[in-house]
Formats: sequence, structure tokens, C-alpha cells
Amino acid sequence: VSEPEPVEETEPVEETEEPEPEPCSLDFCVELSVSYLLAYTVNGDGTITMELTYDGNGWVGIGFSENGMMVGSDAVIGSTDVGIPQKYRLTALSVDTDTAIQLMSPEEQTLTDATVEFKDGQTVMKFTKIMKEPNQIEISMGNNIMLGAYGARPTIGLHARKMGFAINLSSGAAEEKAIPFMSA
Repeated sequence: VSEPEPVEETEPVEETEEPEPEPCSLDFCVELSVSYLLAYTVNGDGTITMELTYDGNGWVGIGFSENGMMVGSDAVIGSTDVGIPQKYRLTALSVDTDTAIQLMSPEEQTLTDATVEFKDGQTVMKFTKIMKEPNQIEISMGNNIMLGAYGARPTIGLHARKMGFAINLSSGAAEEKAIPFMSA
């Protein structure tokens, strides 16, 4: 009769759980970059609530485009320097902010619950926007082309990073979109 081979005793392995991802603050979340997050909810009254979170102290923006180009698009830009998110028209490819963006008229400033703050190392902009407004790019329940951007400082100026993406607001599905003339 042969003797059983000795079994090596091993230390029990502690199972570690993967850290839980942060819960999405609204119905859908889209990571635009490792440091920039878009959360949104489409409301039943024809509005959309958006929250943009940037890991840093800078201005933040979200644009609504018909063709993926900056020029001709509309945007909501927030900065702690300005103190409240506002709607702009993106009018030119220029390092001069006064040429590149145009503040929409007071009658077109229809954002509600609009805030921007720097807290715990992040710039967070929140607002609710009417999805279909006269003389502005319509946001639809289906596919939309949007532009995201942020600056490295709170003063609105040249973006540190910009991105284009196609998003289906009803499903939350998003994909990066090549933006023509991204180097411009």
C-alpha cells in the first residue's frame, strides 16, 4: 500500500472585489474622456437635463451640431469665472474667444437650474435645456451629433481637449465621431 503524498498547505486567498463604479447621477452616463463625463436625463416635458464633470479646474462645454463641425454649432459653456452656464453660437475657428464664440441673446438664454462649480477637484456644470427651440440646433430622442470640450483654466478660451461623438439619447449608446478638421 502506498502512502498518500503530502498536501501542501496554502494560505487562503482573499477574494477582492473590483471597486464599484460610481453610480451615474442621471439616467445615462457617457465617458467622453478619462477626465470628462457626461450624464443626462431626457425629461417628459421636451427638455434634457445634463451634467458635465471635468477632473480639474477649467471651463466645460457641450455642443450640438448638425455636421460634426464646430463652426455653425450651438453650445452650452460653463465657467466658474462667469458663474453660470450660458448658451453660445460657435462662429469661427480662432484662438480669439471673442471671434470663436458668440453669446446668444438674453431671450435665447432659456437654461434652467443652471450651475457651475469647482468642488473636490472637479468642475461640474448642470443645466436643463429645451430640446427644440427656434433658430437653434434641435436635440432629438434619436441620434445626435455632439461636441465636448474643456479648458485647462476657468477662463473661457482655447480648449485643452475637444471631442465629437454621436449619441442616441433614447438608448445612451455613444461612439466617438471623427470631427472634420480636428487639427484646426
